[in-house]
Amino acid sequence: DDHTLDIDQIGSTNTISGEVTGDTQTLTIHQEGDSNTSTVTVGTNSSADDNSIIQTLTGSSNTTTINVGTTAASGDADIELTATGDSNTVTINENSTATMIGDDTKVTDITLSGSSNTVTTTHLGAGDHDTILSHTGSTGTFSITQDGVNDTTVDLTTSGSGHGVTITIDD
Repeated sequence: DDHTLDIDQIGSTNTISGEVTGDTQTLTIHQEGDSNTSTVTVGTNSSADDNSIIQTLTGSSNTTTINVGTTAASGDADIELTATGDSNTVTINENSTATMIGDDTKVTDITLSGSSNTVTTTHLGAGDHDTILSHTGSTGTFSITQDGVNDTTVDLTTSGSGHGVTITIDD
């Protein structure tokens, strides 16, 4: 299928482990610093249509996992991630199957500025689930789960330290 791959690593002890199968995908990863680890899996066990995954990490000791369509056929997914700082942990799962209208996609857009933040997002079900998270600060923990056939949007902007946020949408 139609793949575009652009990986840039600057620094030392960066690790990328990825498996890309499926349909039209654009994968851009830029890691800068040291001790960054990234695992990207797209379309394992099924097709993953029209995906675009863009990831930028700056700092050290970041851990990022992105899975698309590992347990079910995934519809469209547009996942963007920007992490600035160190010791950030981000896990994104886009395992949903959806019938979408037009150019609509399942969007996950996470921007972190600070250190020691942990983010877990999961999209399940046939709905067009969009997650937009922008956090400035340190030691924040975010858990966002969107499930069901109805379309949902989480658009969250926070700043400060020590946040503990859990959002669960299920219909």
